[in-house]
Amino acid sequence: MIVTEKLKTTNKFYPFFETVWTSAFPEDEHRSISGQRDVTDNHPLFFSNILINDTKPIGIFTYWTFPDFNYIEHFAITESERNKGWGKIFLREIDWKKAIVLEVEPPTNELNKRRIKFYRNLGFNLWNTHYTQPAYTQETVPIELKLMVQGKLSEEKDFERIKRTLYQDVYNAKDLL
Repeated sequence: MIVTEKLKTTNKFYPFFETVWTSAFPEDEHRSISGQRDVTDNHPLFFSNILINDTKPIGIFTYWTFPDFNYIEHFAITESERNKGWGKIFLREIDWKKAIVLEVEPPTNELNKRRIKFYRNLGFNLWNTHYTQPAYTQETVPIELKLMVQGKLSEEKDFERIKRTLYQDVYNAKDLL
């Protein structure tokens, strides 16, 4: 059984979290280390977590909680534990009672297509509306992505509102709206 543990930077597992987080995501796909530490310790809507199987940490995920959806910002299983079904088990056990939103790379290569299929098999829908993830810092670049959603949200009705929420609260990019 997988359990999750919410972290602050003083937690004994935080170095594990940071190692997985920086190795699993390219620099353009995450905020600076100091920025991550700041939101982990200080932002009331943001949560850094580790996934534990028995007593062994096997992955990480971060999410933001909003009134009618949760946004999974980062989700990664350690390299040694990949392809063992942990991600599927974890995502099936989430019971947030509201919609889940996440970003994926467009289906332009086999790896991206496999990732989209993985999430589709867990009940997520790929939204086709054009979406760009704003740059996290001045040193990084925006990335063309797609949103995937599980739950009762409508692409036609909710896309712009969700995009606005992510741009304002997650990326601090109000000027791009």
